[in-house]
Amino acid sequence: QAGRLRFVGDGRNRIDTTYIDNAAQAHFDAFDHLAPGAACAGKAYFISNGEPMAVREIVNALLRAAGAPEVDKTLPFGAAY
Repeated sequence: QAGRLRFVGDGRNRIDTTYIDNAAQAHFDAFDHLAPGAACAGKAYFISNGEPMAVREIVNALLRAAGAPEVDKTLPFGAAY
């Protein structure tokens, strides 16, 4: 709310968020299939909604939902690094 939040770069980098319901379901599915020697045991899995969006869109949507001001200022990657 102080207006100090900045995007590193232009904010167009894409990330994929996951709804809590989908993350929980993935854990239940894993539990149902895990057993000693199971083909899925010991492997890494990525849980995703398959809908990558620009970080700028995601952050500003969350801020709007919280009634906070949106972010439009950026910080060059080199300066942030």
